[in-house]
Amino acid sequence: MKDYAKKNGMVHLDYYSSMVDDENGLREDYTYDCVHPNKTGYRVMSDLANKAISTIFGLNGIND
Repeated sequence: MKDYAKKNGMVHLDYYSSMVDDENGLREDYTYDCVHPNKTGYRVMSDLANKAISTIFGLNGIND
């Protein structure tokens, strides 16, 4: 997907790499039930989404 996005002028947003544990599951500190993100997990996702959006619009930060 990353290569496809790059080839087609798109931004690839990869939550997985930042949130995965050694067993290919959601890191324990990012979940409350081993499936769904908790507040910390959503913070990680939010930070990544803000960076992707900033890249799309050429901003330094989401509030620009």
